[in-house]
Amino acid sequence: MIRIVVEMYPHGNPDPLTRTVLGVAIVSNAGTGTVTRGNYKYTIFSKNKKFRYGSIKGFERRKKNVWWMLYYILKDAMWVQQGEKEV
Repeated sequence: MIRIVVEMYPHGNPDPLTRTVLGVAIVSNAGTGTVTRGNYKYTIFSKNKKFRYGSIKGFERRKKNVWWMLYYILKDAMWVQQGEKEV
């Protein structure tokens, strides 16, 4: 499982007590795919409520890093599911 947390630290104050969690994404291996290409499920939460969910199929896990995975997740959740074109 991969957990991606988006936090805000007001005025750059690094004290964890001042932070606000803006969103969380949970990514899990779907248990299918091959050694080189994996299939993943994701759920995105905003303000502690389920915001979007979906899956990424055929992710080239040996060629691309976690930032590529996050890009594909956001692309699917924010553009593909909404029927919009990426800007």
